[in-house]
Amino acid sequence: MNKEFIYNIYKRLKEEVPTLKWIDLNTNQLESSTRPSVAYPCCLLDMEYVNCEALAGAKQKVKIQFEFTVAIDSLGASTHAATPNDFLTEGFLKYDLLKEIHRALQWWNGDGLWMRLERRNIRKAKNNKSYESYKMIYQTDAID
Repeated sequence: MNKEFIYNIYKRLKEEVPTLKWIDLNTNQLESSTRPSVAYPCCLLDMEYVNCEALAGAKQKVKIQFEFTVAIDSLGASTHAATPNDFLTEGFLKYDLLKEIHRALQWWNGDGLWMRLERRNIRKAKNNKSYESYKMIYQTDAID
């Protein structure tokens, strides 16, 4: 696995999504029984090689899957239809953040390190915590 892939994503998210206060590898920080040691909103990254094909010269074509776990502190943010507009806007900021991340990643080629990234899905993660989290899956191909 190539650490340069991770470095490039960190750099891209820091430049293109300044709303994020914490960008890190996913080491199960959000699974802590106490308040997780992250700043919100945060983006935690996992990388997997989901398929590898042999090429000449000991190289491989790899399908890379990046999983971005985006967590938002949801305490106090209301999305009820009767909420005054000023407060309702705050409750929907999570969707703006997910859109910002998507705009930074979709079709981006890692400055030439891989083929263009493609979003595969976004889903809300179920938890009983004081934050909301979403899993964003992107895939691409590279030579490694």
